[in-house]
Amino acid sequence: MKITNHQQIENLHFADYLQIDRVSFSSLKDFKPLTVTPAMDLGTKVHNYLLEPETYDYSRHHEVVTIAEKLKPYIGEAIRLGKPELTALADFEHSGLRLKFKGRIDIYLDMVIDLKISSMPLNATLAYFRYDRQVTGYMLATGATKGMIISYNKASKRVEMQMIEPDYEFWKVQTLKYGDPI
Repeated sequence: MKITNHQQIENLHFADYLQIDRVSFSSLKDFKPLTVTPAMDLGTKVHNYLLEPETYDYSRHHEVVTIAEKLKPYIGEAIRLGKPELTALADFEHSGLRLKFKGRIDIYLDMVIDLKISSMPLNATLAYFRYDRQVTGYMLATGATKGMIISYNKASKRVEMQMIEPDYEFWKVQTLKYGDPI
């Protein structure tokens, strides 16, 4: 697989990101929730508190701060030194087809760092949601050779981390399914 037309956009608002006409991991999963669940709302609030404080609305504050404080030691200086909410665009080319990809990386610092909040252990979360494939897309789009998920498990109240073994075959298949002829 060949990756071309790498682009990185910093400080792009989420609404503007959504308007970019490219394929994301979420769009491949056809993930379009009818309503925002309380769990999704909490994840967004923790995310905003840590990475986009200007968008945080201070609701559920005690719960958000409790989780954020647990995550901060694991995220370390990456928040300060990395690029939060980096939009990465690239074209994935395979067997004469091109898939125009977009991704919004939580933190980029010569590696992809993706934050998750779940009620399941990280291994179960990865198996169910296949976030390894999402991180692989980010790695391909940025040229990063390393990716990591840092997850807060609400059930155990613990932080779990895992380096991601890239799933390049997934993106080859997606390029064959959804790509346009070059």
